[in-house]
Amino acid sequence: MDKKVYNLTNPQKNIWNIEKYYSGTSINNVGGSVYFKCPMDISVLQQAVANVIANVDIFKLNFKIEGENIIQFFTDSQEQYIPEIIELNSLSQLYPIEEQMCQTPFAFESNNLFNCKIFKFSDNTAATVLIIHHIISDSWTVGLFCKQIVQEYLNLTNSTNPIQYKYSYSDFIEKEQAYLSSPACENDKKYWDTVYETVPEAATIPGSIKKISSKISSIADRQSYNISRDVIEQISIFCKDNRISIYNFLVSIFSIYIGRVSNLDDFVIGTPILNRLNFADKQTSGMFVSTIPLRISIPNNSSFIDFSKTIAQNCMSMLRHQKYPYQNILEDIRKVDSTVPNLYNIVLSYQITDTQNKDIDCETHWIFNGNSADDLQIHVTDYNNTGSLNILYDYKTSKYSKKDISDIHARICHIIEQILANNNILLNDIDIVTEKEKHQLLYEFNDTASDYPRDKTIIELFEEQVNKVPDNIAVVFEGKSLTYKELNEKANQLARYLIKNNIKNTFVAVYMHKSIFYIISILGILKSNNIILPLSSEYPQSRITYMIENSKSPMIITEHSLLHNITSSVGKLDIEDFNFLDIDFQIVLPKGASSELAYIIYTSGTTGKPKAVSISNRALVNHVFGIQSRFENTINNNDRCLSIANISFDACMQEIFIPLLCGASLYLLDDSSIYNPKSISEYIIQNNLTFAFIPPTILETIAEHLSVSQAVSLNKLLVGVQSIYNITLNKFLLLNSNMKIHNGYGPTEATICCISTMYNEINDIERFVIPIGQPMANCKAYILSKDENIQPLNTPR
Repeated sequence: MDKKVYNLTNPQKNIWNIEKYYSGTSINNVGGSVYFKCPMDISVLQQAVANVIANVDIFKLNFKIEGENIIQFFTDSQEQYIPEIIELNSLSQLYPIEEQMCQTPFAFESNNLFNCKIFKFSDNTAATVLIIHHIISDSWTVGLFCKQIVQEYLNLTNSTNPIQYKYSYSDFIEKEQAYLSSPACENDKKYWDTVYETVPEAATIPGSIKKISSKISSIADRQSYNISRDVIEQISIFCKDNRISIYNFLVSIFSIYIGRVSNLDDFVIGTPILNRLNFADKQTSGMFVSTIPLRISIPNNSSFIDFSKTIAQNCMSMLRHQKYPYQNILEDIRKVDSTVPNLYNIVLSYQITDTQNKDIDCETHWIFNGNSADDLQIHVTDYNNTGSLNILYDYKTSKYSKKDISDIHARICHIIEQILANNNILLNDIDIVTEKEKHQLLYEFNDTASDYPRDKTIIELFEEQVNKVPDNIAVVFEGKSLTYKELNEKANQLARYLIKNNIKNTFVAVYMHKSIFYIISILGILKSNNIILPLSSEYPQSRITYMIENSKSPMIITEHSLLHNITSSVGKLDIEDFNFLDIDFQIVLPKGASSELAYIIYTSGTTGKPKAVSISNRALVNHVFGIQSRFENTINNNDRCLSIANISFDACMQEIFIPLLCGASLYLLDDSSIYNPKSISEYIIQNNLTFAFIPPTILETIAEHLSVSQAVSLNKLLVGVQSIYNITLNKFLLLNSNMKIHNGYGPTEATICCISTMYNEINDIERFVIPIGQPMANCKAYILSKDENIQPLNTPR
């Protein structure tokens, strides 16, 4: 090849990387149109467009791929490009056509990486549409093209001197090569090395679509909004008074929102820069634009004014070093940590370009190509000198819905309103949730009032089942079982023993392995108007002593094998030696109140010492009936329910009392097997169990073990505690066509779980995290920031 060839510029390299990653798409198409509102001589317009294309050298740029390398060169073809003329009735007919043009990919090694057409309308007005590949153009170039065809048209109609096309993209290519080996480049590198000495977490604005796929899609949509001239005038006054630009103001606004919804105070947003540093560059067509990774740090207790001034200073500093390519910044970071992905997921651009001409009434329009390389690209524009601003949101449809974008924009406007109303507002006082959303979050989503027997105790409801199904099996352990009647009688006798020994209205510790004796013990404690304090057999001696002394428990119920671990002087009852017949049956059992405590759980705490959490009868009853409601009131005396949770874990309380308050049978697995997924699976199959809580750490393995069985009776499943993926729960749904799965979450203080969702249908999206859902019956939930501000929907905590 005897033509002079060039390597790609750094801006072009970025485009080429995107081209390779999203090959076969229109992601790199840049489109713009100029609509002439006055009657036009269509043949003269055609010649004007042809003249611009003939004289601007980027239209002659071609590319050749040679193995891993790609080169570019200018063709010397003398054949003139004549744009096609298409006749339409009205401008409205043009919109779908130009959109289709912009969403049609180019053959990369073809002679023309652009497509230009002229449209003539029935009223003799016209439009010119240019679709051009990003590797030879940017939006500034499209705006320049629009200005040039207007000027060429005027020159042809007025017979004035033609435009002097003095500037070539080749000049920029050569200047950039010189820069990369210059002291200025080395100085810029040092600056960016300092900025990214530490690398913040990549921020994103959460979306409502929770798809995780191995194939990353670039498919996107666009929504456009306008900020009125009146609001822009108010913003301009604010910016003038505080000596910042509108761009700095908007970066600050979006940064506050991004930081709040991503729960980050140190992150990066990408911001495209013109990268045209002088008059000659601004008169040159081609791909100049690059993106700088703008690092945002949101301080505590700062005012918006101070924050925006800091943003302005940081932007100015970064712009001084804008020539250093983003790809180089990323490569430098990856030399230290190769795992660092892209620094940003959100791009914010600000483009104010006046393409108006006093001699021809026209306006420009930018065309969307239907793709985005980033989660969200936000373009703030005014191309026609309107004095207002358009905000265009280009968003990946795999992450965001139209409503998501509408909500984001409404919140941005709400933030702007607050700042304009109170110039001295502190960042922590800025509310990112609109008043409409706030009402929805505080009241509509928390309208969870539901009837349940709020005035009945656990024991009253248990005894109702004793009367309904006295001969049904209540509890099973290691081949032994008790009916509801038998279990009730034994619990009554233990309660009478406690009353006889003046143990009442206090915490009674239960320190044993899970067994039928444990179930008798906790029921006996409740029947005597006492409070259950479960102590795991796995606890160290020091922890047991602390809990007994901290709770001031006067009595501990235990078993033979654990007696030696109790060093406290507390009263001890070895349940295995207890004679249930040797207690006066005439001792009257007290009637408890639903407001009284049912149990106390010690959590790990944040101070290093266990923290006591007390739960009332009423709260536990509400939880049981809430779970029953979630399962559409299908838990009944035909169910066989598994219990594998450690007794010190609050989930054990729901494992026990859901079946006992619904007349079902409770099946206890011995402590030695609860960590063995195979043993658990075999126990479920052998006993035809229908209901279980399975911890997330063994869900996958148990599903695999159960799948080998020809018939699985399990049809109700409780899951929760941590993130669980759909593909795991899909395996359980395949086990039984009647399977219902309840995913719950909540702190111990909120009675086991207070937020939940049902997952009852297989979702074949490749992989996503099951949401924790909505507040359960008679519960309220609020999503707060670390500063305790209300957060929007779909926001991580």
